[in-house]
Amino acid sequence: MKKYLLIAVAGIVFLGCGISPSERLKEHNIIVEDKSIMDDFKIVSVVSKDRDDGLKETQAVLKNDTNKNQLISYKIDWLDKDGFVRESILSKWKTVNVEAKKDVIIGGISPSINAGEFKIRINYPTKYDKKRVNPANYEYQGN
Repeated sequence: MKKYLLIAVAGIVFLGCGISPSERLKEHNIIVEDKSIMDDFKIVSVVSKDRDDGLKETQAVLKNDTNKNQLISYKIDWLDKDGFVRESILSKWKTVNVEAKKDVIIGGISPSINAGEFKIRINYPTKYDKKRVNPANYEYQGN
């Protein structure tokens, strides 16, 4: 009996190891625009809560696993109950410099009480980012 129990537990452990990194990202509501980011960063945590004022708040912590500072861009998309993105003045790409071996906290508050789910988009800044001129979609911080 113990032998069968041990085999069952080992099978469950191995099945859990079979979850792909992209499945883990979906589980955390993270959309990675450039998959190579996951070579340099790891997801420490993703949490969200309903606030007393009816808005939702989310926070993700990513860790720079490299030995050099890295620029990363992120944007939080808030979705309504039908799955449509709720655009607002807060719907902007932000670029931050993450020091080597340090964490970055990405956080946001929903634009309205009608927002339900969220998706956090992360990407490396590209040479085209500085050419974008639509202030409704992009905001640059740092250098």
